[in-house]
Amino acid sequence: MSRAGAELLEDADLIARVPLHRWRFLARCFNQSALLAATVSGDSSAAWIPNLLVRARTAKSQVRLSANERRKNVKGALRLRKCHAELVRGKTILLVDDVITTGVTVETCVQALLRCGAAGVDVFDPCVNPGSFYMMNSETKARGANLPDVILYTTPFCPYCHRAKRLLEDKGVPFTDIGVMGKPELRREMEVLSGGYTVPQIFIDGESVGGSDELAALERTGKLDRMLGLP
Repeated sequence: MSRAGAELLEDADLIARVPLHRWRFLARCFNQSALLAATVSGDSSAAWIPNLLVRARTAKSQVRLSANERRKNVKGALRLRKCHAELVRGKTILLVDDVITTGVTVETCVQALLRCGAAGVDVFDPCVNPGSFYMMNSETKARGANLPDVILYTTPFCPYCHRAKRLLEDKGVPFTDIGVMGKPELRREMEVLSGGYTVPQIFIDGESVGGSDELAALERTGKLDRMLGLP
């Protein structure tokens, strides 16, 4: 497992896990994300901080909720522990989750870390796409609360998906990459939200902007930077 995330581990200063509310931890008696993070940290010099993030409140079950409903459900539920505020400043953090579906929970965790000054956040999940690993590219110039909410629905072997992600990466814009290959419920969600049937489908702050060609057209006209809040 650690070999699969070797590049992410090389870049990481800190390793954290997606938190589980204490009542759910007591019900389960384990946190699978924490177990994965502890395993991954075994072959890394990065510091493993089990309690970096905390769930400030419990949220209702996310099963059968759409991406937008999940986003509302976890709003304000996840935050950085105040005692670690200085620890994350300027650091690259590897966030470990056991299962990512729409990516809303990890997206909320990433934004919480970036708002507190983290230089970047990568998300490691060994279960999202066969033969690949979910990676939320989050290198940013610390725009804090003005970070746009960018979501891409993609498949791992789609050249247009890679082209769209490269454009956002070159701009240093964080995004959530939701893999729909082999996940009919997520593909259906993508189709309902966007009205499109091909990948990628891209959303900026909840607004569907189309696919890779549409993103490139926005870039050529200068509209993309405005939508992303870039100078």
